[in-house]
Amino acid sequence: MAKETLHFKSKHTDQMKKAPVGYSWTTLFFTIFVPLLRGDWKWAIIMFLIVIVFGAFVTTVAPTVPPQSIPLWTGIIFGFIYNKIYVQGLVSKGYEVTSAENGEIDEIEKKLSVTLPLSK
Repeated sequence: MAKETLHFKSKHTDQMKKAPVGYSWTTLFFTIFVPLLRGDWKWAIIMFLIVIVFGAFVTTVAPTVPPQSIPLWTGIIFGFIYNKIYVQGLVSKGYEVTSAENGEIDEIEKKLSVTLPLSK
């Protein structure tokens, strides 16, 4: 589980969402199910396609690699980037930060290299 969590509120619908910050252990183990459960359809489809393409490439180039390991490898890679992608997606959809758990918003902004809009 990520160390810090941001709480967002949509300025259009008042819907609340949580966004973990840091390495996504859930993405490591559950790959495309993480964006599906968060309602992030775009990245669920992108991850699925990458798993398929990467799997086809690896099984062609290195047929000794077990195909069952492909989601694990993509999970490792996306574990490093997915939470940041999710935060950026929420910000682009008009969500604003209301609070942060286990960290300061300024520190999290620096860590993510993203300007976070604050809720009024």
